[in-house]
Amino acid sequence: HQMEMPTMAGSIISIDDRHPPFVYNKQGDRAWFYLGVDIASQAMTTVVYGRSKESILVDFYRQMVRNYTEWGYCLPNELECESSLNSSYKDTLLRPGTMFQKVKIEANNARGKYIERINGKLRYEIEKTAMGWIARPKAKSEANQLSSAKKQVIPFDILVNERMLEIEQFNNSAHPENASLSRWDYFEQNQHPDLKPTNWELILPIIGYKTPTSCKA
Repeated sequence: HQMEMPTMAGSIISIDDRHPPFVYNKQGDRAWFYLGVDIASQAMTTVVYGRSKESILVDFYRQMVRNYTEWGYCLPNELECESSLNSSYKDTLLRPGTMFQKVKIEANNARGKYIERINGKLRYEIEKTAMGWIARPKAKSEANQLSSAKKQVIPFDILVNERMLEIEQFNNSAHPENASLSRWDYFEQNQHPDLKPTNWELILPIIGYKTPTSCKA
């Protein structure tokens, strides 16, 4: 079965963590990214990264608010995400009507999130030709299976910079349903007209920074 795809940017954003197949030290550690893709435009609109998965989730939501506010757009209407990290926010930030009007939390269902398709495109259509790319040991396609070649270490800053450039390249590539526009152009030109304004009063106490004060008023 296949659900009908949204055509207006801002309708649904699909988010997930990602472990790009590159190592940044001899111990084999890999960087963690958290990505958000607007489903209608297929543009990556929010990206954060770090050395651990747990440390970047709250930064991801903060960065999403910063990005959309700077661009002059409302936050997406609906969110789809995995439960492992986001479940702690289900009664606060991710309660429907707080940061998003609708929230779909998928539990242990990788194929239930649209972003998994985009991650596959990044891995096999863009990253595969990059220096240091590591194949999966049990990939279905023989061309994508692990070889006997020694893993190549990419310094963390270089690894991150290259992945960010690849995301920029992906955003500037042609939209699959409208080749006359890039994914990013589609995102900018097809914003949904009925999105709700950012609910600062509810989201700031959850993901904002607190400043101690002696004021008693």
